[in-house]
Amino acid sequence: MKVLAISSSPRRNGNSEMLLDIALSEIKKKEVSVKKVILTDLKIAPCNSCGDCFKTGECSIKDGMQVLYKDLLACDRLLIASPMYFQGLPCQLKCAIDRCQALWAKKYVLKRDLVEKNRKTKRYGAAILVCASSGMKNTFTGAIITLKAWFSVLDIRYKKEFSTEGLEDKNAASRNEMLLKKVGEFSGAMV
Repeated sequence: MKVLAISSSPRRNGNSEMLLDIALSEIKKKEVSVKKVILTDLKIAPCNSCGDCFKTGECSIKDGMQVLYKDLLACDRLLIASPMYFQGLPCQLKCAIDRCQALWAKKYVLKRDLVEKNRKTKRYGAAILVCASSGMKNTFTGAIITLKAWFSVLDIRYKKEFSTEGLEDKNAASRNEMLLKKVGEFSGAMV
């Protein structure tokens, strides 16, 4: 089984990445293949809406997204870790999601399978969502809607999310033993 974990925060070693690492330490106990991607290391350009993918199913922009396309289609489990920005996903992750327009075109316009039919029912994913503020209504709703739509295009069943609020400073998660325990339990059900 291949697990792809994506850290989407522009800040390295912050709360969302820390929680992702705790989750991955639990997942690795199951003896599965794990690949962690730091999204900011890939240097992904935004979609320029050129329309080339509607003809070929491939993106004409050649950058870090080429590796991510392969990883997204090869994984059996997808785990996203993301901070919340104005009740949504950070631009680094949204940019990668938007670049999956090429996969959307391949699947829905060109009517080609992205993964083998027998793998579609076996692929699922989840998200770890972190917010600095607390008590706001619908804090995670926009992000969850976007992730579910993206996962659907990728033939990945969105299973669940682990969301937490009130992590204002960079290492707040590390000081919350209950939170660390809960994210470990959450990730144990991934595989």
